[in-house]
Amino acid sequence: ASPMSVVTLNVHFDGPADAATLSWVGNDGAEVKYCDVRRGGEVRQETFAGHEWVLRTKGGGDELARFVAAAEPALQEHRVPADAAADAATDAAGLASARMEMAQWRCMGGVSIQ
Repeated sequence: ASPMSVVTLNVHFDGPADAATLSWVGNDGAEVKYCDVRRGGEVRQETFAGHEWVLRTKGGGDELARFVAAAEPALQEHRVPADAAADAATDAAGLASARMEMAQWRCMGGVSIQ
């Protein structure tokens, strides 16, 4: 697969907050909000391989998880557990170098799937 392969992130959110916000992270580190997900729900987001995403407590609060989309598989599952905040800071440092240039995105539904 090429570095610009379109893939889908499927993010399952199990807590610790009532809701979280999924945002794309640009080359400059700025976060662009795409959608919210409630505890116990999930959201699917199309993206390109190499692009970085962050999940924070709703409203841009505490970082719960970071993901960098891989070229494969086409559907990438991510589960954010109730104790996610403790692991997020450790993971963030290793992901920063994977940022790529901004592209157009669309949040597929942007709501929890129960």
